[in-house]
Amino acid sequence: MVVSEVQILYLRLGDNAQISVFDHLYQSVVAQVASVSTTKEAENAAAAQSLLATQSIKAVLVVEAGLAWPKNKPLQKQSASYAQQGGTIIFYYLFSSFVPPPNMDSLWSTFGLLRKYGAYHGPLSTLANE
Repeated sequence: MVVSEVQILYLRLGDNAQISVFDHLYQSVVAQVASVSTTKEAENAAAAQSLLATQSIKAVLVVEAGLAWPKNKPLQKQSASYAQQGGTIIFYYLFSSFVPPPNMDSLWSTFGLLRKYGAYHGPLSTLANE
């Protein structure tokens, strides 16, 4: 199969335990995504910011809680801007399992979303102005 030039960025900013769980549980999904796209991984905020600045990333997959940490506020703001300009960010896998409620609320606020931590079943949110 030919791998496309669509670049997918995995944000893997969490601690080693979270990353190990992700790698163990979802290695087959990661392999499937890699079979149809070019994937990049950012294991720290500086790498993620650099990759987001290249404009070649077509989607960001937030796979664990690292983005929600207060120390990553600059990356949160850059990610929100990326999404508001039409970029795709998907929060999934282990993300919600490891985010403390105050960090979740702060992250959603940075993205301009009126969501609060808790049981939630709602629609997808679109941030881009079309």
